[in-house]
Amino acid sequence: MAVLIPIPDQRALTPPSFTLQRTSDPEELWGQIEATQRTMEAWAKDVAERYNALYNVVRSNMERLGRPTGASADPSPQNSSFVGFGLASDSLRSVPVNLASSRVMHGLQLANGSDNGKVNVSFRYLGIGPVIVGSGATVTYTADLAVSGANGLDTGAEAANTWYAVYVIVGDDAPNVVDQTANNNQPTLWRRGARVATLLSTSATAPTLPPGYNRFRRVGWVRNDASSNIKLFVNAEDSPWFFWNTALTSGDALVLNAGTATSYTDVSCAAVAPPTCRQVGLIATCTRSSAGFCTLAVRNNGSNNIENSESCAIISVGSDTKAVARFFLDCDSSQVIEYSNVQSSQANYLAVFCYADER
Repeated sequence: MAVLIPIPDQRALTPPSFTLQRTSDPEELWGQIEATQRTMEAWAKDVAERYNALYNVVRSNMERLGRPTGASADPSPQNSSFVGFGLASDSLRSVPVNLASSRVMHGLQLANGSDNGKVNVSFRYLGIGPVIVGSGATVTYTADLAVSGANGLDTGAEAANTWYAVYVIVGDDAPNVVDQTANNNQPTLWRRGARVATLLSTSATAPTLPPGYNRFRRVGWVRNDASSNIKLFVNAEDSPWFFWNTALTSGDALVLNAGTATSYTDVSCAAVAPPTCRQVGLIATCTRSSAGFCTLAVRNNGSNNIENSESCAIISVGSDTKAVARFFLDCDSSQVIEYSNVQSSQANYLAVFCYADER
C-alpha cells in the first residue's frame, strides 16, 4: 500500500537577529562581524538542508502516486490531475499548510451502479480540502437515491428528471486514533479520513452534510429520468468528459428536432448537460427537402463572445439530401447554444452525445 511520507521538520524558519555593538576598536568590530557571518552561514545551511529534505519528500510522494517529477511535470491549475504541494505558514501553529491537496485526483471515475438508482465513485487518491483520501489501491463507494444521508440523498426525497451532484465526503474532525483501515502513517494534514462516504445533492456547491462529516468535494453529476432511473453514461479515469450511453435520435439527447428557424434561436441542453457544464459534444444533421444549397449554423449563446460577430457555418448540404457532422461547442451557464438555418425549407437536428464537467 502506497503511503505518503510526512513533511520533515516543520519548525518555523526564523532568521537570527543580531546587533553590532558600538566600539572604537577595529579588531573587536571585525570579530563581531565574523561572528555574525558564522551565525548567518549556519542558518543558511539549515535552510538549505531542510529545503532539500522537503524537496526529496515531495518528489518521493509524487513518484509514489505515479506523477511526473521532471521537466514534463505541469503544475498549472489547468492540469487538474496533477498532484501538487502548495505550502504556506499557519500563523497560529507556525507549521506548513497544504494548499494544493484539494486538486488531487488520481484514478477518479464515475459509473452506473448495480441498479438504476445507484452510482459508483472509484479513486486511488482524492483531495478533499486539506485531506488526501486513499491508499493507492482503487476503492469504490456507492451513492443510492433510495438512501437518506451518507451514501444517499442529503435532504428530501428523490425527484424525477433531476440533476444530482455527486460528492465524496469525509469526516476528519474526530481526535486522532489508531485506525487499521486508515493510512495513519501520513501526518494529520494528509491523513486518510476516519469516515469516507458519498452524497447526492441538488446543490452544486453546498450539500447538506450528515452528522460526523465536515468536508466535501463534487466529483460529477447524475440525472434520472421520468421513471427516476439514473441515465446511463460512460466516464474514463480522471477525465472531465461524460458520454451518454443512450439513444441520441430521440428523448432528451435530441435537443433540436426538425428545427427550421432562419434567425439565431436558443437551444437548451440543460436536460443533458449539468449546471456546471460549459462545453458539449454535438451531432448535427442537416437535411434538404427542396433544390438549393442549405447550411446549418451553430454558435455560442450570448452577445459577448467573438463567434457572435458572424455566422458560424458548421454543416452544409449541396447535391445530397442530408449531411452529418460531429463537433464540440461552448455553452453558457444555462447550457444554452444557438442555431440558424439558411432556408426555412430545411429541417435540422442537434443531439448532445457528451459533455465536459471540471471537478
